[in-house]
Amino acid sequence: MSIRSAHVVSLMVWTPVLIANALCCWWLYSFARLGVFLPDVHTLLRIATFVALLSFVWVMSIATVPLYFVWYRRQVRYKRFTAQRCTRCTYCLAGLETRLCPECGTAVVGVHEPRLRSRGIVAAVAVVLCTSVLVMAATELRMRYEERRFDERIRATDGTIRLYTARAWPNQDAGMAYIPGYGLSLHD
Repeated sequence: MSIRSAHVVSLMVWTPVLIANALCCWWLYSFARLGVFLPDVHTLLRIATFVALLSFVWVMSIATVPLYFVWYRRQVRYKRFTAQRCTRCTYCLAGLETRLCPECGTAVVGVHEPRLRSRGIVAAVAVVLCTSVLVMAATELRMRYEERRFDERIRATDGTIRLYTARAWPNQDAGMAYIPGYGLSLHD
């Protein structure tokens, strides 16, 4: 199976979009989840839904702006071609026998009507949402690991020693503290 140029172009276009989505999801989720210690499933679903929607809207709006301009440019070329005008300089080509524009020298070739492909859009949405879910799951596993390790340290001391630990980056300014008599405290 060979890789066509269309696959390479789509890979070049979507790789930065997926990276931006992953970074956005990871950053938003780690900060939204910061103030909750070992949350239940309902709390996690609310946080994950908020983060997925926000990052999805942000990333897709950034990704669709260049795609809209490409579609618009193709639409303009198609309208010029159907009106028998040069697709580059709009010179009237009605009645000409030559396949070159006499004004600018552009070759006159058939232009197809640009279509929005729903299959491609659905696939892009699915890939972006799957990336969001995977990044949030990985971030949740990392944060749970930190919290369980801190909980084990509290239990190992029988709750008689004051403990503090900082969170991992990007939440290094936040921390978890255990103060005897007061209990667990989360700092932002």
